Amino acid sequence: MLVKHWMKRNVITVEPEMSIKDAFLLLRKHRIRQLPVVKDGVLVGIVAEKDFGKTSLEHPEPSLEEVYRLKGKLSVGDIMTMEVITVSEDTPVEEAAALLLRHRINGLPVISKDGKLCGIITTSDILGAFVTLSRHEKG
Repeated sequence: MLVKHWMKRNVITVEPEMSIKDAFLLLRKHRIRQLPVVKDGVLVGIVAEKDFGKTSLEHPEPSLEEVYRLKGKLSVGDIMTMEVITVSEDTPVEEAAALLLRHRINGLPVISKDGKLCGIITTSDILGAFVTLSRHEKG
């Protein structure tokens, strides 16, 4: 099983200049946990729910009200993780699962052979792959 068969291709991304308030609203709107940060199609970082706690907010998991109080003062580039763990389309799903587990993260950006972001594979995608495989083995 390869990542390319299970990843999401239509990835919601942000640019480093976007306000953290707008990025936070995207996370909430789409019910996702991370946003790849791209510049000219190239992955430059990732911002996850936990990163909003780096903003000197009062709580590790900020409320919408706390993010609104920042009034766009900080950008995604101020809080994103720049050393991003990635996989390729041809990475085995089992290897991607091991990376997620080892690094305690919820998603891996998928990078094409030409270095562009082409998808993301999340914990939910991998669980879906394993459940599907298990059903085929039983059936």
